[in-house]
Amino acid sequence: MNKLRLICTIFIGLMSLYSSILTTRYFVAPKIWPLVSKAKETEKIEAGRKAFTVRDEQYAYRPNLASLAMLENETYKTLAGNTQHSFKYVLSLLNDRSFYDNIPAVQPGVSTPETEGALAEGPVLVQFVKKLHSSAKEAVILIHGNSVIPDDWFSDEYYLNNGGEKLHSAGFDIYCPYVTHSSRFQNSRSRLAALVNQDWKSLDVLRIKLLFNSIKEKYNKIHIVGISGGGMIASLFAKANLQEQNMGCVLNIEGWSSSKNIAEVDDWTLFAWNYEMVFHPPSNLSYNDFLSLPENCFLAVGHYSLADAEITFMKQALTYDKENLILYAGGHEFILAVWEEALNRFLTRQDSKKKQ
Repeated sequence: MNKLRLICTIFIGLMSLYSSILTTRYFVAPKIWPLVSKAKETEKIEAGRKAFTVRDEQYAYRPNLASLAMLENETYKTLAGNTQHSFKYVLSLLNDRSFYDNIPAVQPGVSTPETEGALAEGPVLVQFVKKLHSSAKEAVILIHGNSVIPDDWFSDEYYLNNGGEKLHSAGFDIYCPYVTHSSRFQNSRSRLAALVNQDWKSLDVLRIKLLFNSIKEKYNKIHIVGISGGGMIASLFAKANLQEQNMGCVLNIEGWSSSKNIAEVDDWTLFAWNYEMVFHPPSNLSYNDFLSLPENCFLAVGHYSLADAEITFMKQALTYDKENLILYAGGHEFILAVWEEALNRFLTRQDSKKKQ
């Protein structure tokens, strides 16, 4: 009898243990496992973020993470319900959506007109910051890249390296338009643009055009400098507006990427919060066409950013003149010396034309 009781006790214990295992495996675990997976996912994303942000102390890609955090959970609908949002360029983001419905843009009120501006024409809205002299004869339009905003041209904290202040100190009037800088909103615009058979960069090119047209009568020359995604926009604007007589030097700093670079992107980077696919030229423009630059347009690439094979590819693809390519010792950042080199080459060509 005692043996039978012992066997029954052991059997009941084993069944209880088995039931507990089943309960944990099939009922409790689904609540816990996603958290574990999420933790591992977050760990990988954080590692990717660190690699993306700090590649090297000297040549760090330094984004404005605070500006991205403001939009992390926003959509067009939530922004439309909160036009007093703390993000300064919320109306430009709403214009990203309305543009593809061909809805007329609404020009916002400007609270500090001496340092800010806004223009609306048809479905296009451009907001910008500016820093002007009393009687400058030349201006520079500075186009920011991903993960930064126009105001960051006047800060040393990010990869724009206080370029706005430096060029203003050199005697230029400065205009810094907002172009979409958030990967979430870039992705949404890509989908909207595809629905109407457009490229998503076309709106930002039109924004630069609207700003350029509004100021071109004031200056002898208007130069354009873009970095990263802004560099791509600068080149596309230059190629589409060759007829503009007072368009000066156009500098694209690292606003491109080859298929080789994109093919080597790993899965975790592709799904990371801060990865933007902005560097491909529009689908109707080949790399060779894109890199066949107008004579006033220069492409700058840091040795730190590309392998020798990439540099060789670009040298072969630049069919107009190898002098359009500027290679510099640096990374993904604005460097004043690169602008000075581009401007010097531009002015040298202008002088040569006058002598002919």
